[in-house]
Amino acid sequence: RVQDKIKGGSLDFHSTMSSSSRRVLRERRSSRMTPYSATNRKSSTNANSLVENTIASEDSMESSLVTTQLAVISTDILYKTWKMHRITQLWKFDYSASHLRNYSRLLTIHMKASMEEGRKDVPDGVVKSKLTVCDELSIEGSPKAVKIVISLTKQNKEASLLIAYLCCMSRGVNVIPGFTCLPLLLIKASSAVSKKFLSWLRVKFDCFTTHLTLYGPELRYLMTQCVVGSGGHKVIAIYTSPAEIKEAGLSEVTLELSASDTAAIMSHLEHTSDDQIGSEFLNLMESDFVSATHITLERFTLSQFVTSIVSLDRNGRIKLAQADKVHGILTILTALISATE
Repeated sequence: RVQDKIKGGSLDFHSTMSSSSRRVLRERRSSRMTPYSATNRKSSTNANSLVENTIASEDSMESSLVTTQLAVISTDILYKTWKMHRITQLWKFDYSASHLRNYSRLLTIHMKASMEEGRKDVPDGVVKSKLTVCDELSIEGSPKAVKIVISLTKQNKEASLLIAYLCCMSRGVNVIPGFTCLPLLLIKASSAVSKKFLSWLRVKFDCFTTHLTLYGPELRYLMTQCVVGSGGHKVIAIYTSPAEIKEAGLSEVTLELSASDTAAIMSHLEHTSDDQIGSEFLNLMESDFVSATHITLERFTLSQFVTSIVSLDRNGRIKLAQADKVHGILTILTALISATE
């Protein structure tokens, strides 16, 4: 049974597999062929291979999403929407307690000055900054992660203005002498506070920061990795339409697979090799939509996906929801950043 409808320029597709659909799925599994057209499959495979080769070159595949978690992950990291940035290597960054205290003091001074310059951006109150080493997002053989918190105390009530993590989830990065490599920056803050913090970071450590944008092949590869651990949970994929289709009134397509059907597909793919399960799953999901609507997705771009592990979009917004998969996801993201520098 298929329900599809256009709402405000978007197409929402919800699929519930009938008994005949499940029979077809079994046949597809036994023949080891995806229901995708040859062109679509070739395009998908090439895109995934490109990203896989990129990540493999960064020696990060050993930290796949099924790897045992290396540290306990707190709720400070989970269930929050983070904005991701890429950052060049930091000049003369020092992990010693005295230097971290000095960085905290300098950041506090910078934020206070910013408050005086533009009171509309940052509310009145007592600002305090703190930089600490974060073992939760650190792995052996790579630079230690750093946690940054900027808080505001007003009328005896303290609230966080900014929480950020600088991390490097890779053992194979090339570090320039005198620099520290922490290429992935996660920030939770308002746009105004983020800009002030990033300004301080750039000036203090002579670095350059940009928003992390994930392109179609990268996002697709990440989704194929993340659906594997979704078990019997709902999976959502959102695709952006090309310009000419947007002009016709359809801006995006949303595919939603129910929890029971996610579990059914996974059970039918149980004998598929580990490195192919995610790709096969996504191909099956997309082909179900194509066969039901006769709308091909070749020219659509994957722009966001949601699984039980993570929600991630092309603009670098991420919400982590499963503690034992955090290191694996951040490892892949670190590799993607490092490979394109």
